[in-house]
Amino acid sequence: MKNRARLQRFVQKLLLVTLIITLLNIYLPTAQGMVADRSTSPNGYLPDVRASGKPTLQDEFNRLDQFDLTAPQLRIPTRTIQVYLPPDYYTSQKNYPVIYLHDGGLLFNSAQRDCLYDETLDRLFAEGETDGIIAVGIFSSQNRWDEYSPWINDNMHDWIVPAKAGPTEGGEGDAYLDFIIDTLKPEIDARYRTKPGRKNTAIGGFSMGGLISLYAGLERPDVFSRVMAVSPAIWFAESGEYWLQDNQFINYVNSIEVPRDVAFYIDIGTDEWEGIPINAVDQEGKWLGYPFVWLDGADAAFNVLEAAGVPKHNLILVEDPGGIHDPLSWSERFDDAIVWLWEEREVLPDPGLITVVPPTVAVVDPTLLPTLSTPLVIPTKESTTTPEPTPIIEDEPAPVLVETVTPQSTPAANSGDTLYFAVIALLVVGVLAVGFLIWRILRSR
Repeated sequence: MKNRARLQRFVQKLLLVTLIITLLNIYLPTAQGMVADRSTSPNGYLPDVRASGKPTLQDEFNRLDQFDLTAPQLRIPTRTIQVYLPPDYYTSQKNYPVIYLHDGGLLFNSAQRDCLYDETLDRLFAEGETDGIIAVGIFSSQNRWDEYSPWINDNMHDWIVPAKAGPTEGGEGDAYLDFIIDTLKPEIDARYRTKPGRKNTAIGGFSMGGLISLYAGLERPDVFSRVMAVSPAIWFAESGEYWLQDNQFINYVNSIEVPRDVAFYIDIGTDEWEGIPINAVDQEGKWLGYPFVWLDGADAAFNVLEAAGVPKHNLILVEDPGGIHDPLSWSERFDDAIVWLWEEREVLPDPGLITVVPPTVAVVDPTLLPTLSTPLVIPTKESTTTPEPTPIIEDEPAPVLVETVTPQSTPAANSGDTLYFAVIALLVVGVLAVGFLIWRILRSR
């Protein structure tokens, strides 16, 4: 009888402890700063109520939002989107400019390679260089070559090994641009407090993303007023028998009326893809190497834009001595690009890192480059910058601030929370059931 009484007391204590732990786990703050009652939490979810009246809940400790968006214009119709929000987004009622960035999987805290764009934007905000910028990262797809160029390259295997590209790539750049303008931008403007006008809308990317960004600024100046073309792949648009004989990008610029109120930032490293062989020659039939093609392509883009009438204060070419085709180099130039694009381009920071080069025709230095090598050290050179006048970018009406309103009713928990509480409930029911069976067994003896 004594053993039976002890066992009954043990079961009662076990049930009581289980109940207490369950209640504490539900109502005490978790490691993410969340509580069950999100509507009354002082540091949990805060609503962003747009004109539609629908609250979008965001955790103020997580300023990197992610969602999937249907892209009806594209052959792969779903695209992952990451959105970086400024440090004061949840503590202010400000509206922010937006920059749309390609290759979104490499921009913010990537597991493999990271351009550190979120850390750089945080630092520029803390230093007072910007008032906060929303950055939208658009993940690339398996059709990256096609989506990042409106022009078709029928000679890809002259430039890229067959394992990394088909013989023909490109041609879907207009569809990709339509997705950004007609589907993604309205979604971003609805979800977040943005400044939606062209004056506060930028687009940027590196490599192929630099090429499509240049095209976007030229093709849709009604949407974008600032372009960041980092290491642009001008070579992709080459269709001639020798280098720059028939470049589709250059031909396009020469065939349109170039907008004068769009700012074009172009930069390039001097050692991009060093050692990677290509089948490209100059007009005299001499072999060319990739570092020259990258550098001369960026130089040719600058020259054609300048010749087409882009004002000097809206056009810049930055050379990174020793810069390679890698997120490390791109991350070190990103702050310069943002400051130039948004702070009237008066002075470039970090003068030891970069050199502003005038538009000059590069001297051909053909090489076969039989060995593969990638420079890891970035040499520095003193900057030779010259202050430029204020850019010609049209004004837009001041945006209407959207008041942050606390919702009257507690919003429904998301699918992750529902699963969590379902598991807790099942555990509690299971423990109670087992305890009840043990109690019945002991009582029947």
